[in-house]
Amino acid sequence: MKRFTLPRLLGVTAILGVVLVVVIVIALGIGATQVPVLQTLFGSSPNGSPEEALRAREILLGLRLPRILLAALVGGALACSGATFQAVLRNPLADPYIL
Repeated sequence: MKRFTLPRLLGVTAILGVVLVVVIVIALGIGATQVPVLQTLFGSSPNGSPEEALRAREILLGLRLPRILLAALVGGALACSGATFQAVLRNPLADPYIL
């Protein structure tokens, strides 16, 4: 079993951070309305129309991004609570149904 060292921990954290960003960008593109994510985020209008650009920006930044960030926050909170259960109960198989 490999030991956890600081460079290895930083490497794994960096890889997981990149994966999180990629998943967020992919999740921004999924929805009922097709929105060009990268064009909208970097400021160019998708079809040349300023109204379409404003609508796409509102969909991405006003609706989808807050939901995605909230989902990531809730997932992180659940991971922290699971790690806390395992540390407090000193049981690697601890789950919420023990209490």
